[in-house]
Amino acid sequence: MATTNLVWVGTTLSSVYLLKLTLLSDFSINCPTYYIASSLSVSGQKVWKEVFNAGSQKHGGTAPFFTTDPDAAGVNTTLANIMKDRLLSFAVHNDPNAQAWSGVDALIWPTYGETGEVMETNDTQITIVMDTEYDKSERCKFFSEHGEVVQN
Repeated sequence: MATTNLVWVGTTLSSVYLLKLTLLSDFSINCPTYYIASSLSVSGQKVWKEVFNAGSQKHGGTAPFFTTDPDAAGVNTTLANIMKDRLLSFAVHNDPNAQAWSGVDALIWPTYGETGEVMETNDTQITIVMDTEYDKSERCKFFSEHGEVVQN
């Protein structure tokens, strides 16, 4: 049986724990979302992809970003309005860009496709980045091409 060497390209982690965390994140979240978004996009389905890098990064970590209560600690009202507008617009129109109720100007969220454009939201800004910065990576390519090795 041939051995496969995997190098986590660009990984600057100094501890084994963080390296394992990156491996698990890629395997269970980052790469599957890339595979799903790519497959749906190729089949003609409209797909919008976002990387949310704000707050605690825990499950449900987006909840504080949906409040516009000025008394809430650390609230970013602009971001909260944009996120609420996009969520409601998607629910009503199946398009996160179709309607904004808050009146806040927001960057148009491009559909994911051949260009690989992804919305990135962090604590201070919303930008468009290429998917190669997150999911469409050599690491995901490894999982895709070596399924028999990964399963064992």
